[in-house]
Amino acid sequence: MSIKKFLRKVKRFFDYLIGDKSDEIYWRYKSLLSSNWQEGYLDTDEKIHPHRQLLVKKISQKHSIKSILEIGCSNGINLRIINKKIPGIILEGIDINKKALNDGINKMKKENIKNIKLKYKSAKNLSSYKNNEFDIVFCDAVLMYIDNYNIKKVLEEMFRISKKLVIICEQHTDKKSFYNDKWVHNYGHLIKSFSSIKSIVFNSISDDFWDGDWIKYGKIILIEKYE
Repeated sequence: MSIKKFLRKVKRFFDYLIGDKSDEIYWRYKSLLSSNWQEGYLDTDEKIHPHRQLLVKKISQKHSIKSILEIGCSNGINLRIINKKIPGIILEGIDINKKALNDGINKMKKENIKNIKLKYKSAKNLSSYKNNEFDIVFCDAVLMYIDNYNIKKVLEEMFRISKKLVIICEQHTDKKSFYNDKWVHNYGHLIKSFSSIKSIVFNSISDDFWDGDWIKYGKIILIEKYE
C-alpha cells in the first residue's frame, strides 16, 4: 500500500471519529505536515486553479461594490485578482493557515497593496463580524471541508454579514448531501429557509476551468439578497 493511500485511510478514520475537525487540523497545520506544502496550494500565477478568473468575473460584474470578504482566502490570491479588476475597494480575507496568510501579507507588502487585510480566523467563527458588514461574502472550495453538523450555521453567518450577495464556489448535488473525502452539499436545500433571498443562480463549471468531480458537481452559486 502506498503512503498516500495509507494516509487517506488514516484520514477517513479520523473523519469518522471527529468529523470536519480532522480537515480543520490538516489545513491549519498543513505547512508542518509536508516540506513542499505550497505545491498545489499557493497559486502564484493562477495556473493551478484557472477557475479563479471565472469566479472573479462573476464577482466583478456586480455594480456598486465597496467591500468584499473571502472565507478561506489562503494567501489572498483571489483578493489580489479582484483588486486588479475593482481597485481601491475594501477587501478582507480570513484563513486558518498562518503560513499561507504570511505569504500573502509579504506579497502585498512587496506590491504596496494597502486595501487588502488578511486575518487568522475560522469559517466556523464569524461572530465578530457585524450584520451586513460586507457587500459580498464569498468562498472558494472551502465549504467542502465543513460537515453536515456545521454547514448550515456557516452559511447562515455568511448570509448574515453580507449586505448584497453571497457567492460560493463549491461542489453541489441536487440530492442528499454526501461525503466522499470531501462534502458535496445540497446548497439549494440548505439555504431554502433563509429570509431576504432575492434570487439564487447555479452556474456550472466546465472542463475549460476544472476537471474531475468539479465538472460533475462544481457550481458557482450566486445568492442575492434583498437590501
